[in-house]
Amino acid sequence: MRSTWWEQTHAIQTEIELTSPTLPIDQLQQHLARRWDDRKWISAQQAEDLIASLLQEHHGGEVVRMTANANAADGGIDLYITSNDDGTIQRVVQVKRRIETDVESVNEVRNFVGAMVLERVDQGTFITTASRFSKVAQGIPAKARNAKFKLELELIDGEQLLEMIYATNGPKSVALPPHVEFDQEWRDARGQIILARDLFTGDLSRW
Repeated sequence: MRSTWWEQTHAIQTEIELTSPTLPIDQLQQHLARRWDDRKWISAQQAEDLIASLLQEHHGGEVVRMTANANAADGGIDLYITSNDDGTIQRVVQVKRRIETDVESVNEVRNFVGAMVLERVDQGTFITTASRFSKVAQGIPAKARNAKFKLELELIDGEQLLEMIYATNGPKSVALPPHVEFDQEWRDARGQIILARDLFTGDLSRW
C-alpha cells in the first residue's frame, strides 16, 4: 500500500525527539517552523541554543553563553553578543522558555533591566516563548530609555520569535513550468524518472 506525501511528512515529524540533547539545531528550527506549539516541550538548554542560533544570524557578532548549563544561576543574563572585531560586549540577552503561561509578566523584565544596570550594558534583548508580553511589561522599554541610565531594551515575544524562525527556515518559492502535461516526465540527479501525475496525486513513495 502506497503512502501519500502527507503521511510520509507526518511520520518524519513525529520521529523527531524534541528533548534529545543531540537534536541538531537546524532540525529543531525546521520542526518549530511547522509546529510552533511544540516549543513548550523543548528544554531550557534547547531554548537558549535556538535563540543563540537566531541571534547569530540576525544580529551578527559572536554569541557567548553566560553559563554552560541553562538551568544554572546566571544573574539574569543568559547570553552576550560581542563584537567580532575586539570582543566588546554590545548586547546582553535573557531567554525565558514558558510551558504553562502564555503571557510574560513585568517582573522578569524588570529583573533583566536591573541586571543590565549591574553589568553596565546599555543594550539588551529579552526573549520569551510566551505569545505576548503583558501591557505593563510592554511599557518598560520606554521607561528604561528615558531613565537615568538610558537603556535600550528590546522585547521579543513568541510571535516575533516565530517570524525570526520563518525568516531562516521559511518555505521557498518554487517556479513551475507554465504548462505541464499529466504524463510529463523528469529525471532527478540519480537518474530516476519522476512523473507529473505523481505530483498531482501526492504519491511520493517512489522518490
